[in-house]
Amino acid sequence: MRGFYGRLQTEEIKQITLDEGRGQFQTYNIAKNLSPQSIVYYNEHTALFVKFYGGDKMCDSITEHTVYEFIAYIRQHRNINDISVNTYLRAVRAMCYYFMKLGYTPPFQINLVKAEKQVKETYTDSEIKTLLEKPSISKTTFCEYRNWVMINYLLATGKLRL
Repeated sequence: MRGFYGRLQTEEIKQITLDEGRGQFQTYNIAKNLSPQSIVYYNEHTALFVKFYGGDKMCDSITEHTVYEFIAYIRQHRNINDISVNTYLRAVRAMCYYFMKLGYTPPFQINLVKAEKQVKETYTDSEIKTLLEKPSISKTTFCEYRNWVMINYLLATGKLRL
C-alpha cells in the first residue's frame, strides 16, 4: 500500500543527518534551476531549522511535533509575526517534503499557521483633499507637481481608487 508521496508504507526510513539532507536539498534546488533568490531564501530559512534541531541529528526523527516546537522556537527567539513564521515554514516544509519523498523522514503534513490580516490605514478626508488640491505652479517644486499630475491621472483612468 502506498502512503504519503507514493512511498510504500513498508519501506524503511533511510538514515541521514539533517546537515547531509539539507546539502542534498540545496543541490536539488540548484538542479531544478530555481532562481538565485529562491536558493538564497531556502538556504537562509532552513539554516534556522538546522540551528534549532541540530545538524548532526538524524532526519528520521523529524516529526510534526518537531515542526510545532520549531514554530514555538522562532516565535520566542525571533519575535516575529505570523506572516514571517509562515515564511520560515514554507522553506522548512519544502525541505521536509523533499526528505519524505526520498524516504529520510516519516510522512506527515505541515500546515501554515493562521495569520490575521492587518488592516491597512487609509487616507483621511483631509489627506485626500490635500492630495487632490492643485498646487500653485509658481510656488511648487517639480516633484510636488509631478506627484499631483500622477495621482489625478490614475484617478481619471480608474487605476487608483480612494
